Amino acid sequence: MSQRLIMNSYRFLMRVSKSGSQQKSYLQKRYFSDNPVSKVDKPIEQATVSQNPRDLLRNVVYPSDFEKKMLVWGGRYKSVEDVPKKVMFEELYHAKNKCRIKAANIMIVATIIGCLVAIYLGKQARARGETVQKMNLDWHKEINRRMDEEEEKKKNQIK
Repeated sequence: MSQRLIMNSYRFLMRVSKSGSQQKSYLQKRYFSDNPVSKVDKPIEQATVSQNPRDLLRNVVYPSDFEKKMLVWGGRYKSVEDVPKKVMFEELYHAKNKCRIKAANIMIVATIIGCLVAIYLGKQARARGETVQKMNLDWHKEINRRMDEEEEKKKNQIK
C-alpha cells in the first residue's frame, strides 16, 4: 500500500516537473533522489578532556544530602558515607538520570498493580450485585427522604 502511494506520488511529481520548469522540486530532491543519503558524513570524534585544571574545577559540584542518596541509588557509590564532598557534574547528571528512570519504572509497576486491584475489586462488587446505578438510586432515595423530613419539620413548626 505504501509502495503504491510512493510510486503514484513520484509519477505525479515527474509529470508536474516536466510540464513546468526543468528544475526539480524539493520533494523530488529530498525523497526521490537517486543518490543514497548518508546520515553520517564524518566519523564522530571523541571529546577531548581539557588538561587545564580550571576547566576541571568548573565541572565540580558539591552534592546535597538528597543528591548523595541519588548517587548511591544510581549505583555510583556503595553508601552515603562513600560519596566525596566534590563530585564531577557528569557523574551526578548520570546518577540523576538513572534515578529518574528507576522512579518511572516503579510508577509504571505501581500503576499496573493498581489497575489489577481495581479490576479485582470491581469484579467482587459485581458478584455482590453492587452497581453504580443502584448506588445512585439509593443516594437519591436518601436525599429525598431527608428533604421530606425537613419539610415535615417546617410544617410542624409553622402550625
